[in-house]
Amino acid sequence: MKKIVALVFFTALFISSSYSQWIVQNMPHSRGQLQSAKMGNVLYFIGGCDNSFNPVSTVDVYNSSTNSWLTSTNISSPRCFSASVCGDSALYVAGGVSTWSNVYGSKVLDIYKNGVWTSITLPDSTCFGQALHVGNKIMIAGHLKRFNSSLSILVPSDLVFVYDEITQTLSVDTLSQARTFIAAATDGTIAIFAGGSHEFNKVSDVVDIYNSSTDTWSTATLSQARCNLAAIFAGGKFFFAGGAGQGTNLSYNTVDIFDGTTWTTAELCEARVGLTASSVGDKVFFIGGGNVNSQALLYTSQSSVVDIFDISQNSWSSNFMNYSKVTHTSISAGNKVFVAGGISGSSTLNCLEVYDTTVGVDDSIDQDKGSLFPNPSTDQIYLKIPSDLLGSEFYITNIFGLKILNAKAENNLETINISSFSKGLYFIHFTNNSELSVKFVKQ
Repeated sequence: MKKIVALVFFTALFISSSYSQWIVQNMPHSRGQLQSAKMGNVLYFIGGCDNSFNPVSTVDVYNSSTNSWLTSTNISSPRCFSASVCGDSALYVAGGVSTWSNVYGSKVLDIYKNGVWTSITLPDSTCFGQALHVGNKIMIAGHLKRFNSSLSILVPSDLVFVYDEITQTLSVDTLSQARTFIAAATDGTIAIFAGGSHEFNKVSDVVDIYNSSTDTWSTATLSQARCNLAAIFAGGKFFFAGGAGQGTNLSYNTVDIFDGTTWTTAELCEARVGLTASSVGDKVFFIGGGNVNSQALLYTSQSSVVDIFDISQNSWSSNFMNYSKVTHTSISAGNKVFVAGGISGSSTLNCLEVYDTTVGVDDSIDQDKGSLFPNPSTDQIYLKIPSDLLGSEFYITNIFGLKILNAKAENNLETINISSFSKGLYFIHFTNNSELSVKFVKQ
């Protein structure tokens, strides 16, 4: 744990131009394991857990146009890992974890409309599910009914709860396979539920596809079976990124892409689990996440990496948030991406990191702090050395703290060959200045 906390400290201390666009604001409440939803220009950050990992009922409300916090509200009961989505005229918050003892999901569906909360009872319990707004329906799937890692118990559900916004009635459909920790995305007409866990320590490659215009289901498969991946629809394509495989430390950097007809794949710069996805215009952001030690989904590392795919240019780039984090939430509004809360080290965060796609990146170099370019890179990087560090030794580590390379800073501009490095995030440390750490990404 000390290693993770140290990396967070270095991140806050040395912020290079490659991720200077992420601006930090304080949130009213510190939380992880929260959800988010959007109605117009108003963002809702829902439930989650506090710094003692107790579920909370708080809903923080943010006006993305005025960049101001509005009066907070509350869901009907404290819960984390709920499923949330905005429909045509209401906000929906389904299920969630209310206690960590033999994790059971909640049966509550909270509905927020015209400033008033009401609640109805779902047909069965749910937590760790996903909610989508498809046509005039709210679809909630991927339910975890019960979880106990010490007893190797994981009970998923194949049920899909369907709430009709017009008739205000509930019905039930089914997935082709019972599973939880799924990813879900929609274009408004097509809903896709991908991957997940179907038993304890067993992951799935199944993709269920629902067409609301024909009220029919079909299936497909991911390129790799995995759970706890991110999903989003943007630029006419569905993206399913990252996720955990079966066993220990099996995070993936795979991105499955579906254009409605053909499946293709791409790669993130760093394999990770529990990342989130948001989009602005033609750019898709895959944000944060970490690695896990088992299908109990206990994180062993946390990342600040943001992979950015430019659909119009068909190109990838990366930058960094100010904090490494997992169990955060992200959402976009206007030209901005908002990343709220999460867990960094062993503490929950009260920060809202904001990325404005209309603001240019500051390419200036601070010679006193040192910098490197290009970042990301595929074969070599150039490291600018501050004058007071000439003659000192430096070394490179990966995200797990494993030392990859030792070298000596003999010139103001050092060339470092990284062609043999595996893809991912790396850190450069100086032995004569333990407070300076420089990040780069090998693509």
